Amino acid sequence: MKNWSLKWKITLWSCTLSGIAVLLFASVALLSLYFVEVNAVDVRLKAESKRVFDELHEIKVDDAKQVQQAITEGAPLVYGYIYSVDSSNEVYSFPQSLMDQALKVKTKSGFFTLDLPRVHLRIGEFTLGREHLYLASNLRTIRELVEDLQTAYLWAMPVILIGVALGSRWIASQALKPIVDITQVAEKITVNRLNDRLVPALANDEIGHHIEVLNNMFDRLSKSFDMALRFSADASHELRTPLTIMRGNLEMAVRSTEFSDSQKHILHDLLEETVRLQKISDDLLLLANLDASEKTKMSFSKIDLSNLVSELTEDLELLSSARSIHVSVAIEPDISISGDSILLRRVILNLIDNAVRHNREKGEIKLSLSRNMSMAKFSISNTANPIPYKHWAQLFDRFFKVDESRERENGGSGLGLSICQEIVIKHKGSIRLVRSDDSMTEFCFEIPLQA
Repeated sequence: MKNWSLKWKITLWSCTLSGIAVLLFASVALLSLYFVEVNAVDVRLKAESKRVFDELHEIKVDDAKQVQQAITEGAPLVYGYIYSVDSSNEVYSFPQSLMDQALKVKTKSGFFTLDLPRVHLRIGEFTLGREHLYLASNLRTIRELVEDLQTAYLWAMPVILIGVALGSRWIASQALKPIVDITQVAEKITVNRLNDRLVPALANDEIGHHIEVLNNMFDRLSKSFDMALRFSADASHELRTPLTIMRGNLEMAVRSTEFSDSQKHILHDLLEETVRLQKISDDLLLLANLDASEKTKMSFSKIDLSNLVSELTEDLELLSSARSIHVSVAIEPDISISGDSILLRRVILNLIDNAVRHNREKGEIKLSLSRNMSMAKFSISNTANPIPYKHWAQLFDRFFKVDESRERENGGSGLGLSICQEIVIKHKGSIRLVRSDDSMTEFCFEIPLQA
């Protein structure tokens, strides 16, 4: 039930509560009807007892036949009787089974019920002087009435529950429709669409207040994101000039003959860190521009992806030769897409750089480009240490590093895969880690072919 939608939960609870309410109502109604009818029988038996005493006073009570005629004749309510007088040892009863059972269950109230074979009786005890009279009435008609009504309730129960289910389903749909609309609109609000807002509700109710709170929250998020984006872009842009100057001065100092070997070693380390800072600054600036690409539209053109990948394989072979890495390439010709060649070049170079840096000595790299239905599929795999599965979902997060010390040693900043993902998404494609085991680690991205 945890995975059920709210509509079905409301429907189920409505049916359950309605079913319980109907059962309680039916039980109370049937019991009330039964006791009302039985009370009416008691009143009629009391009236019959007066008539019977009057009839018996006019006949000889030593004649059983006359006693039976006096009690039962013209009295359809009377099913049986027991009559006795204290001065006489004679007890008149009809039927005989009534006398055998009635005296065993007699109560102090004067009225009680008795079940005989196939007969349900209501018996009243009456006394007049020394005379004692028990009158019994058959409750078959009342029981049949209650049973018929019970059957009617049982037949009506499914109909009522179906009606309640349909009604509660409709009410739940109408009540939750504004929430569904809010959810659909909110799902479309992404980093690139923070300016979208929910349509204000016409009614000033809980839903309207909820929409107002969400719109205010989106306003705050949009302002915070714009501030962070502006800071990232401004900081990266402002850092470019001093870092470039520092890098140039350090390069000249390293080439200079005025410093000792130990000093040049320190200068070389400073140059490496400066280059790393410059790369991080460039990456942050690129990410800031990509995040703001909805405001600054990107200009796409037709790209021969096969030629672009072929050109970059030369860089791959050059980088791999220094570590004796074997490279195998399979490129399907004439694959064209619509995109930004500079950004796509950046994606492929990032993946190539990762495949070389995270490979082992004398390892292997496989690169392929092919058509996959309506998509251009680029795949690159290398013989690297396997990436733990728990980190797969975090690989494309900014500044995430599987091995912090090793990434720093290799010059990685944890932004390369994030940049690749942002660029591929801007090209309406997808990028993912396909596999990572003891034999191979494979990354793949797909971009729609040009129509």
